[in-house]
Amino acid sequence: MLSLSQMQSQGLALPPEPDVGPSAARVSTKESCVDPSGNDLDTGDSYKCGLYIEEYPSRLVALGRVYEGSTTIHNIPLLHDQVKVGVEEIRDVDAPIPVPTKEVKVVGQALNTFLAWPTHLVKRLSEQGAVRPAKPADRPDDEVDDPLYLMTLTIPQLFLKPLQVMWDATLFGLFNENFPLYIKHEDLSEIAHGGQCLSISVIQLWILHMTETSMRAGNIDVYGFLEPQSIQRSGQSQFESKNYIKNWMQNSKRDVYLGAYLNGAHWQMVVILPKENVVIWFCSLHNKPDNYLKGIINSISLILDHWNQKD
Repeated sequence: MLSLSQMQSQGLALPPEPDVGPSAARVSTKESCVDPSGNDLDTGDSYKCGLYIEEYPSRLVALGRVYEGSTTIHNIPLLHDQVKVGVEEIRDVDAPIPVPTKEVKVVGQALNTFLAWPTHLVKRLSEQGAVRPAKPADRPDDEVDDPLYLMTLTIPQLFLKPLQVMWDATLFGLFNENFPLYIKHEDLSEIAHGGQCLSISVIQLWILHMTETSMRAGNIDVYGFLEPQSIQRSGQSQFESKNYIKNWMQNSKRDVYLGAYLNGAHWQMVVILPKENVVIWFCSLHNKPDNYLKGIINSISLILDHWNQKD
């Protein structure tokens, strides 16, 4: 580990502030100059900021100062989505540095050093929620409390590696207990855009959420959800889809079943009430079900009628 004096001599550390006065000289390191006023001829204006790392939601790990006019860090050009920061206060010593160097890999090693930091993970102190223990604000920050905003912060992470969600597909009448579900950055972009057709992965994640919500509310015996891929035209035959719905209803015996069906580039919903032998169709475009799903529904209706007569 380099000493503070060695790090300062190599331009890796913020030098101590000089006495402020009319004739105070600037204190320079090899590669950076810091002015006690917070402004610098080489780096431009600076301001106090919170430094975050990518999590869901993003997490504050340090406080520092961002130098907006700087284009290099230790003689290395900054990328277009990076800014130069000086770390002044540590909040999490073990948190990883988003842009690590040979000497600094965790936040605990970054005190009084200059680093490159992703722009979207740097916030002015005035833009943050409480960055120090304080009384909760009467009115929460609308931006930080917005789930859609928080979701968009995770999109860059998914460019390199999709998020794998392990779910128990037996919750939907399938036999695979560890059915892999992958969420890609395109999926989150579709949600954020608001005008695109959602991928089936997003629908699968949604019904998983709805199932867990139903279980927490004590309605596990009331609502059942159809696994969307198992009732689509692509991937299986009409006979296979019909058998899946029949077996799932016969084994789970719920009062209501809800299924999402992709017709063209538009999601529609079918609701089945087995005890009443009623099938309800929802479509925001007022389109009728296509022949594939209509054939399944007609077959299911005959099966339900037979079950109800036996009961």
